[in-house]
Amino acid sequence: MPYNSSLGTAPLKVSDYKSAQTTIFAQDAAEQKMEGPDDSLGLFPGKTQILTQWVGPGGLGQTLYNGYDFTWEWYRHNKRCETLWVPGNVSSIRFNGLNKGVDYRWYTGDFPTNEPGF
Repeated sequence: MPYNSSLGTAPLKVSDYKSAQTTIFAQDAAEQKMEGPDDSLGLFPGKTQILTQWVGPGGLGQTLYNGYDFTWEWYRHNKRCETLWVPGNVSSIRFNGLNKGVDYRWYTGDFPTNEPGF
């Protein structure tokens, strides 16, 4: 964190984020450090699917883990991903399909067009 270098360099103060209340700090997931469009739940510009580093043709689940479907390593709690937000609150993100994802700005600290439903 952060993906957007205009926010400064990590570690940031909560007040440094453009939208701290809608910025993801950590998630209960297979990936220990989500770096962007290929390993997070954010549907980034120009992408048509989330988690491509891990899921689907060419993903690590196929190439290194004998075809294991890593989708559920993000959505392991009744098809929800437990998420810790920068201000300290925790909520669940519901699975809506690999081609849907969430607003990528939840990972960048920018103002999102779609607010999380806490």
